[in-house]
Amino acid sequence: MDSNNNKKGIAADSLKLTIAQTISLLINMINVMLLSRFRSVEEYGTYSQMLMVSAIIVTFFASGFAQCINYFLANESNTIKKSNFIKTYYSIISICGLIGGIVSVLLIPTLSSYFGNEQLKDYWFFLLIYPVSKIVNDGVDRLFILYKKTNQLMLYKIRYGVTTLITVSVAIILKWDFRTYLLVLVITELLFGVLVYYFVYKITGVIPFGFITETAKNIMSFAIPMALASLVSVINKELDKLVVGGLTDTATLAVFTNAAKELPITVFSASIVTVVMPHVVRQMQNGETGEAVSTWKESIKLTAMIMCFFCVSLFVFAPQVISVLYSDKYISGVSVFRIYLLTELFRLTYYGMILNAEKKTKLILYSSICSMVVNLFLDIILYRLIGIQGPAWATVASVVAMNMFQLIYTKNYISVSFFDIYLVVYIVKCLTLNIFLSFPFAFLQVQLFKYVSFNKNIMTIVLGGMWLALYLFIIRKKAIHLWKSLNS
Repeated sequence: MDSNNNKKGIAADSLKLTIAQTISLLINMINVMLLSRFRSVEEYGTYSQMLMVSAIIVTFFASGFAQCINYFLANESNTIKKSNFIKTYYSIISICGLIGGIVSVLLIPTLSSYFGNEQLKDYWFFLLIYPVSKIVNDGVDRLFILYKKTNQLMLYKIRYGVTTLITVSVAIILKWDFRTYLLVLVITELLFGVLVYYFVYKITGVIPFGFITETAKNIMSFAIPMALASLVSVINKELDKLVVGGLTDTATLAVFTNAAKELPITVFSASIVTVVMPHVVRQMQNGETGEAVSTWKESIKLTAMIMCFFCVSLFVFAPQVISVLYSDKYISGVSVFRIYLLTELFRLTYYGMILNAEKKTKLILYSSICSMVVNLFLDIILYRLIGIQGPAWATVASVVAMNMFQLIYTKNYISVSFFDIYLVVYIVKCLTLNIFLSFPFAFLQVQLFKYVSFNKNIMTIVLGGMWLALYLFIIRKKAIHLWKSLNS
């Protein structure tokens, strides 16, 4: 198969998915803003604890399986094998979803004791249903993209986001108590989970129920190491909150959780990786290593160009970002927020992409476990030394260590230089440009705050818009060239 045809449309599909993900995440951020303002810090802290636990449950029971979609379908031309995979895959994750929900409920006494929060027992229904919905939804993005249904994926995500926003808004207008809001929310989540089965049938023509033993064995052999690696990665990601939640109170955890919350900017790297991954897998399976590396490198350039601007600008304007997103109740988390922004510079892509394509899933698992151990050790030590900033620095260190290990192994495995797959010079150039641009805008912000009597958050947003416009003007030629290259 022609690798150029394989690569065609990467940028366009990435843009469509990015738009959908951005709208969805922006709506989610609005939901968070509303909840932060209209719920007590203790209620929001409880909500954060349940989301944290659900994320770990979902990852344990689903994430490894989601990776199977790219591996088994990206280069499969046999219709029967495709059908068998889809039937078996959705049967497995349906069972996993039910088990995940039950496990969440069974863990409630332990969780209540660990967090010192008896309110968790009142919201058992959330811990039962929310993981089920998320497990069923996990991986559906990849299926839409593989079947070239990016437009339908956009609509699905936008409708989901709008529905959840309506739920939050109605809860505020009608002054629902927290329990009623959570009940309506999980019913909405469950409905969208059920819709996944309809869309799978509509897109593939396959009823997503059935069980082929041989297919199940193949799925499990690939998925189990990936599931464990994903679980370790999510525990690693949530570990800081678990440590802070265990060593402090619910209110402190709420502040830390918002400061550490994943921002909408991650949608750019996530969307590009989601679209690029099937192309890289297909190229590696066809023996086109050079083309796979080239596709990967171009995707990293595009991500770096975008993420470096947002990381630097959000770092400079951090107090106003916290104020706009979560209100001044959470302003004490600014330092933690800035530290977590640094991790985004080391998450410009999925560094195990080539290893995944070559089925080196055990290696990904081992590197994830080592990263988690390093993070846990540093979490405890650094928390004792410097307080809640410690776990944030621990995450930076563990993320860097894991990514470097995977990159070094990858470059040895495919016999290329380190700088062929990790574009240090390019990333430094993007960072340097934005750091240089930050000085005049930071100076302008100080002067405006000093001499102009106007809303500080609005002035900061205007300055950020001016900064972005100038940056886009400077990089326009390189951006257009890169866009054409990824679409060629």
